Amino acid sequence: MKTILNFGAGINSTALIIELVKRNMKPDHVIFADTGNELPETYEHVERMKNWFEKNGISFLIVKSKYGIPLYDYYFAKKTIPWRKFRDCTDKFKKAPIAVFLKQFKNEGVMQYIGISIDEVHRVRKSEIKWIELSYPLVEWRIDRKKCIEIIEREGLKVPVKSGCFLCPFQPLESWKNLFNIHPELFAKAEQMEKQNRTYPDNTLIWKGTLEMFRRNITEQTDLRSCFEMGVEKGMECPYGICMT
Repeated sequence: MKTILNFGAGINSTALIIELVKRNMKPDHVIFADTGNELPETYEHVERMKNWFEKNGISFLIVKSKYGIPLYDYYFAKKTIPWRKFRDCTDKFKKAPIAVFLKQFKNEGVMQYIGISIDEVHRVRKSEIKWIELSYPLVEWRIDRKKCIEIIEREGLKVPVKSGCFLCPFQPLESWKNLFNIHPELFAKAEQMEKQNRTYPDNTLIWKGTLEMFRRNITEQTDLRSCFEMGVEKGMECPYGICMT
């Protein structure tokens, strides 16, 4: 049976591969599914980890979707956006490329290591494919996210940022604010994608309102007045959670 680690290049999967090596459970392959639109910090972490993988004799592979273009270009051309309801971006740009790689081991079976920590145990699922077995070592070892950070630091590695593409509709408002402050050019691209989608402004990348409104609040607002001017009723909280900050 082949052992494969899904490497998301975040805290959990980084801590997991470190622990697997230390416990003499080195996987046959580590796979990173690249959407083409991860955060710059994530790509920097992947480059650092390439050296670590080589040093520890680990096969590291990068897989991409069958479409041959980044996630952003795919949705922009279709005049739509990744939707929270369907999560087809994850299916097409993360799960599908990995599934294609795993099919070559169908006859011998696959043990797939997933980096879910004990404080995310609700995310644990059983495999729907009979020749693939899912394993959650961090849950089994009762390692939480705080411990994951300690494992990475003890290894002498830089703790990565939370992984995920820069236009992910599931990211919290604070992440959008960080994107605007740290990578304004990427925020502008996300805003452009949101505006060109056929169902705008009914469907957006952000949980409340639009990215344009969110940007205006960050750059122009110093109190609740502009919120009221945009139609927020008096007494209500700022829909973006950033007023007075």
